Amino acid sequence: MPLARSTRAWRRGIRAFVLTDQDEQEPLERLASEGAEHNESYAFFPDDGDARLGGLAHGTKQGDARAALAPFAAHRHFGESYKWMLYGDDDTMFFMEPVKRMLSAFDPELPLALSDNLWYLGLQPNPHSPRCLPCHTANESLPTLEQLVKTPHVREHIIKNLIMARSASSGNVTEEDIEAMVAKASNVPGRLFVPTPGCPYCTPEKACNRDANPNVPCVPSVAHGGAGMIFSVGLMRSIAYRDALACLRGFKKATGGDAMVSVCLWHAGVGFTDPGPLVRHMYDPHYVVFSAKAGQGYLWDPIGMISHGRCNSKCRWMLRNTLTLHVKGRHFRSWRVGCGVWVRVGMCVSGGASPGEGCGAVGGKVGAVLMWGVAHGSEAALSFLDLTSRDGGVHWKQLPYGYDIDDAEGFAPYMTLAAPPAPARAAATAAGTGGGE
Repeated sequence: MPLARSTRAWRRGIRAFVLTDQDEQEPLERLASEGAEHNESYAFFPDDGDARLGGLAHGTKQGDARAALAPFAAHRHFGESYKWMLYGDDDTMFFMEPVKRMLSAFDPELPLALSDNLWYLGLQPNPHSPRCLPCHTANESLPTLEQLVKTPHVREHIIKNLIMARSASSGNVTEEDIEAMVAKASNVPGRLFVPTPGCPYCTPEKACNRDANPNVPCVPSVAHGGAGMIFSVGLMRSIAYRDALACLRGFKKATGGDAMVSVCLWHAGVGFTDPGPLVRHMYDPHYVVFSAKAGQGYLWDPIGMISHGRCNSKCRWMLRNTLTLHVKGRHFRSWRVGCGVWVRVGMCVSGGASPGEGCGAVGGKVGAVLMWGVAHGSEAALSFLDLTSRDGGVHWKQLPYGYDIDDAEGFAPYMTLAAPPAPARAAATAAGTGGGE
């Protein structure tokens, strides 16, 4: 529970629902009593392999089925008293300022599942996975496949696939091979699904872009659970709890709860919608907004990056627009390692998941320590950027989500929209001068 409790650092004022393996009445009541002041609700669901689930292993870990059912159980618990559901692991952080800015462009009544950190063909995140772009990007000028294959990020993908293909025949990959492949985008190895706007929402047919890929095999993309997902109330009301449970019971040794949720949504007729920044920025991995792997140092230690002058334009963009961070609490070897990271983000004051617990304490709470530190560090960094980010009277919050003042190309169309009017005195002076001539 320490990791689940540590999400209090970023979800102040937000209701939380936790599905747990605590099946005794007393522990559940104790959890509910303690969590009441933090807007937390708890419920029980058995482990995989339990007789109540037919004795079968639906996932590969004992909590996979529970993790997969959690969003549907949360909807049954809360009803339709919300607009958006933030779904993730117990060590997933959501950055609420950019989350709210991003969601303001979407209709929660539509069945929407949002993520751009997707598993596909064994790669994660795979920017070539089947998905859609938001419907409100339909009027934007988006990069074509021909443009994308010339970027260094897609070029790297091409080289990897060529090496894999040639390794079987012991052939070498030459620069001429690469240029020949890039010259005709349709020859690029691997399945390159270029997303298009899904209107009014994303379906599997639209995610597979059948107009451009009529004969290419297409299977569901799987959102990374640690990176988090966002579901609309319209989506959750469209899938009954009993139907979700029936779908989950159909799995045998699925790769994880996130895979089970993603496939069940796909079978229900909903594909994932990519918020769009990754595509706008030509697949530069820094612009994955659901816990990008690139540039994570900017998110782990934003105060250090700023104070040492290392927070460049990509750093500032990520701090303002990244939606989630996977803390990976279970990956740290010890308290010493975890507390060392927390010290680097400048937050190891009392040193634990809550005031009064020290860094030297024994237990599995390293991820909780990290989450508190990163949450407070990112808030402080955003406040600093908020005070120092005006350019000619234009503030970054006045721009649509995903654009930034540092992004000259994306910023230009909004300069006139966001710029303040010219001072009245200057305007009158100019007019008087003109009249005198």
